[in-house]
Amino acid sequence: MDEMFRVGDIVRAVVISLGDQSFYYCSTARNELGVVMGRSEEGNVLVPVSWREMVDGRSGRREGRKVARPVLGGGWAIGWAMGINWSGYPPA
Repeated sequence: MDEMFRVGDIVRAVVISLGDQSFYYCSTARNELGVVMGRSEEGNVLVPVSWREMVDGRSGRREGRKVARPVLGGGWAIGWAMGINWSGYPPA
């Protein structure tokens, strides 16, 4: 799990169980679910480069994440504008 998410990542997920008073159980098993925004170990904004990897925009260092597929209506335009190739992304 440490290879897919880090503390501070903004994650799109679905609640699969309310658990108890202290916990919610969430899933990111679908392609459109996962990390939407994250920061690198250096604190810089990460940019998605594939469905399993993000890159630090300043240092160029790559970090593994379970990246959420962009949702039509906004996210795809950002990826297109930044030149992100989603062609290798698993089909929905």
